[in-house]
Amino acid sequence: MAEVNNGSSSEIKNINERIASEKKMMAEIKDSHRDDLAFRPPENDAVALGQLRTIRRLRTILRNEMRQGVDVSTADIQVEDRRLYLLVLKVNISNLVQRILELKKLKQTGSCRLLVQKGLEVIQNSNIKDDWINEKADLLNQLQRGLDAEKNRHLLDMQADAGRLAEDKKDMDEIFGDKKKW
Repeated sequence: MAEVNNGSSSEIKNINERIASEKKMMAEIKDSHRDDLAFRPPENDAVALGQLRTIRRLRTILRNEMRQGVDVSTADIQVEDRRLYLLVLKVNISNLVQRILELKKLKQTGSCRLLVQKGLEVIQNSNIKDDWINEKADLLNQLQRGLDAEKNRHLLDMQADAGRLAEDKKDMDEIFGDKKKW
């Protein structure tokens, strides 16, 4: 019996050591993991579509597991669903910002302005407080201010051109208009 107890105590010691090392590893992962570094924006539309499909599948699996009564707390499922929703929002906003910058290069300011407004509207309606989202909202606000300033400059240029054209027309009318008798 002494051997059995001795063997089981060494097994218990090994199990306790493994538990301690696993806890230590979990603590290190928890300390080193940062949510803001976990998201990398997609490089192109194909990657974005792949990410969105995968996230949609994960959300579907999560809902199905909840319906089937898996031993996971509802709060944990809601937290994960919110995280997945946040990822969808980040992918969509990242893609939107890329499109806006492309349109700006092509000088399609009208479409650019509409996308900026749509992006700001989506961010405001989401009611999510996240550093990455707030940074993109600031970028969109900055782009909107730049587009508005460019529009105002364009309107001022058009008004100045209209004034010059009116003066030129007046000069032409004087030169080639009706001749006056002396």
